[in-house]
Amino acid sequence: MIQTASLPSRVARREFNRRSLFDIGHGTGMNEAIQTSIASLNAYATAYPHWVITYSGGKDSSAVVSFVLWAIMHHHVPTPDTLTVLYVDTRMELPPLVVTAKQVLAAVREMGHQAIKVEPRYTERYWVNLLGRGLPPPRLQTRWCTRLLKQKPMDRVMQQLQATYGPSSTLFITGVRMGESTARDDRIIASCSRDDGECGQGWFQQQRHALAPLVHWRVCWVWRWLYDALNPLPVMREIEPVYKADDIVDIRTGCIGCNLVEYDWALHYLVKTPEWSHLHPFMKLKALYEEMRRPQYRLRRRAFVKADGSISASKSQALGPLTIDARQHFFDRVRALEAEAHYTLINDREETLIRRLWRWGAYPQRWQGDEARGDELFEKLAIVDGEVVARQLLLPGMRP
Repeated sequence: MIQTASLPSRVARREFNRRSLFDIGHGTGMNEAIQTSIASLNAYATAYPHWVITYSGGKDSSAVVSFVLWAIMHHHVPTPDTLTVLYVDTRMELPPLVVTAKQVLAAVREMGHQAIKVEPRYTERYWVNLLGRGLPPPRLQTRWCTRLLKQKPMDRVMQQLQATYGPSSTLFITGVRMGESTARDDRIIASCSRDDGECGQGWFQQQRHALAPLVHWRVCWVWRWLYDALNPLPVMREIEPVYKADDIVDIRTGCIGCNLVEYDWALHYLVKTPEWSHLHPFMKLKALYEEMRRPQYRLRRRAFVKADGSISASKSQALGPLTIDARQHFFDRVRALEAEAHYTLINDREETLIRRLWRWGAYPQRWQGDEARGDELFEKLAIVDGEVVARQLLLPGMRP
């Protein structure tokens, strides 16, 4: 069993980090990447008696769960006092990912470790916020879905685990990997640029007590690991026919009809399989989200007066949430897709809450519901006797 120990010394970490993070994965093979990940766990994770692996059901988090278990089983790293796999079911994941996640959690428990499944609260669910409160469909600039569906429920459990085991004794192991997104790469590069030992062959964040041992892995190595005989878990087997082709190994796995990607290739290939072909109607979800963003379905913000009394050009008349009529309209459209696909996206309790929010006239914060409709646009705004007034109302379709 691991004894509580201090973090590796700065000298030891510098020795471990003697090669650049970006040298790994360029001109080296998968075997060396595996050895580097093992070294990462031994250099950082062994200082913590309690390990918590954050698991989303996607390829990278699946790989890190199976890799850590494999390393423990084959005595490449010592067994921690406790190992917990923390899975967040967003209720928006591709169905095969949910099936596989259940298998993974069951296998983790059979191996004598703890597996926790958590879901977002009903007030934080995707459809409740989209069709109940009227939040516009998420985009890269406004990713409210990630915060509500993944981060908040996971943070709650992580805080509980830290309170149980002690913050300095609990390490969170993630599947963060270079190449997932430009923003994430920039954060890793910024961390690597500091000479504080917080980044190595495995991205270690001392302040957050978090380690990403597969950060240097290429995407092809992730898929090879998931299908390799070394993998101790039946990870991703349910969707192997979908992702096995060499030309699609870099597609993103995640939510059904994800609006954060240009095209949902995961769903595209999934519905080509006989078992999941009935989900084909959900290919229309992205087009539905784009339609929701049209001005006629939304409210428009009032003029925003700055502290100096002038009108803000950037904040005035911005499009806002969906009107209640629009939410009811799109709710019926989603229900029609569900009937066509023979698959439920919105469960009964979520529908009850959605309809209750309609009756209450609920809107997101700082919106009252009495704002102008989105297809009403004023050409000029002015302040008269301290009140913001519109000089001319443009007809729908006209531009100022």
